[in-house]
Amino acid sequence: VSDNIKPYSSSLKIYYITVGNV
Repeated sequence: VSDNIKPYSSSLKIYYITVGNV
């Protein structure tokens, strides 16, 4: 499960950064 959340967390981080940038 941890391995599955790893990539999800990375994507979520990028999503938050993109929203914050906008």
